[in-house]
Amino acid sequence: MRKTPVFSLRARLLWLGLALLALPAAALAADGENQFPASIQAPANIAIAGGGLMPEGHALTVYNVSYRSKYESLTGEDQTNNRNIDNTQITNLLKLRYAATDRLELQATVPYVVYNPASGRNQDSWGDTSAGVMYGFMQERLGDPINIAAGVRAVMPTGSMGPGSLPGGGAWGAQFLFGVTKTIGKFQIIHDLWLTAPLEEGNAHVHKGDNFGGTYRYAYALTNYLAVGLEGVIEHTDRGKRLGVELKNDMTEWYTGPALTFGVPGTNLTLALGAYAPVYRSYGQNTSSDSVRFDGKIAFAW
Repeated sequence: MRKTPVFSLRARLLWLGLALLALPAAALAADGENQFPASIQAPANIAIAGGGLMPEGHALTVYNVSYRSKYESLTGEDQTNNRNIDNTQITNLLKLRYAATDRLELQATVPYVVYNPASGRNQDSWGDTSAGVMYGFMQERLGDPINIAAGVRAVMPTGSMGPGSLPGGGAWGAQFLFGVTKTIGKFQIIHDLWLTAPLEEGNAHVHKGDNFGGTYRYAYALTNYLAVGLEGVIEHTDRGKRLGVELKNDMTEWYTGPALTFGVPGTNLTLALGAYAPVYRSYGQNTSSDSVRFDGKIAFAW
């Protein structure tokens, strides 16, 4: 079977996202106010959050998953003599949020990664749990013109340890978050910035490099229960170290593509699905990458 070229697939996903955003509102919007419904504001991408917080006393439980089939070999910029390993990776995230006040949320994320290489043993692992607070400096529902929030989390060494687990886990770290959300009628814009800084050596004597980046989501409410949008993530990871020796495993990735969010009528349940293709990729060493990735979300509000 003939494979779809990466450039073709990338272009199709990008144009699909733009086409969805261009659909006429008048023909598809359900009756009601010209306002983006709160029930369909959840993005599909696992890295996107935004600056909107919940009202005091409310909670949110989210299961987020990202499927990445890494069977596309890319040559390293600085090291080409290493053997890259094709693999399938599924990142599972349990996200918990509770609004202690109208402007302060308690947040936590528990990760579990399924890592199945084409050769060698599987390295399915618990990741390092992060927990902290997010403060909303401005919130639209409180009368402000925009949502702006910032937060800090502690990354705790809960990651799996041993030869059958992914390198670098089980280490203390710090995470800093900044999110912005702006709603204009039935259109919504979300942007995030983040920095995750591991503070010590983790599993397999690996000290991960700092990871930082930004996100975007441009979404449109077709009805009171369905939103379409274009989502994307640009991120960079610095070089790590193994036993104090620098690894040339730095990387920069930019993935983007269309997403759908559906609020189940009569419930507090929200479902989302997105597909993303690479716009730009650069790796310090030979790396197996994915020509398309899929993210999904199940969220329940309390």
